[in-house]
Amino acid sequence: MENNQYSYINRRFYASIFCALFSTLLFAFEGDIVSHLNFKKLPALNNLPTDEIQKVYQDKDGFIWLASRYGFYQYDGYEATLYKSNLYAPGLLTNNNILCFGG
Repeated sequence: MENNQYSYINRRFYASIFCALFSTLLFAFEGDIVSHLNFKKLPALNNLPTDEIQKVYQDKDGFIWLASRYGFYQYDGYEATLYKSNLYAPGLLTNNNILCFGG
């Protein structure tokens, strides 16, 4: 029993050391990685009613879906189409506050 407990403590110790070293390396190179990122503002997304996007998902066809508190958007690379709840079609969306997409 003592040997198993000793082995368990050793594994935890080495795992902790590995995590600490990995975290240190990650933070050491973070500035270099972030400085190489380029962001491009998409003109089609300028007219969204909010800049608070809760989830982003890209499907197998390449469409990008954006979830927000005002519904969700489908972006095809050229324009964004808004989908919202509708009182006349109650079976589609019951709420405009979209928290996640099902996969």
